[in-house]
Amino acid sequence: MSRFMKQLMFVLVFIIVSCASQKDEVYVEKISKEFINNEFKYDIDNKVYLVNKKFLYSYSLIHNDKLVDLDLKAIRLTIQGTTLPFSKFDPDYNQTVIKYEYLDEKGKLMFSERTGLIENNNNIWIHPPRQGDAGILQLSAFPYIKLNNKKNGYGN
Repeated sequence: MSRFMKQLMFVLVFIIVSCASQKDEVYVEKISKEFINNEFKYDIDNKVYLVNKKFLYSYSLIHNDKLVDLDLKAIRLTIQGTTLPFSKFDPDYNQTVIKYEYLDEKGKLMFSERTGLIENNNNIWIHPPRQGDAGILQLSAFPYIKLNNKKNGYGN
């Protein structure tokens, strides 16, 4: 094999290895036997995203420095908890189920979707909204916070 081919192979392998998804780095908690059949097994220790908690986000789209007039005005995030309905199709599903509701200016529901998040003592990882114009968000890294890291700052 020529030197050029070896270098090319090295670069290709490096690129492939560096493309690992962020999800691979996300810690998913191991469930103890006492909770294995509990419908809320991935929600029990949540501190931020508690079951039935709701978050309301205003929504706007700016294109070419101009506000685009949209029917969609807000997105409501509801923590549904459990692993249902996803665990019916994937028994290994290991996320807290969340629901995004897309609302017009009067707060009327336009459409909704369900997806998931992971919250534990090590990290928080969440699927962003992905319907309509928000669909572009699935091309970026998903929101991810690594917890319990030492913080560097003054005096450290």
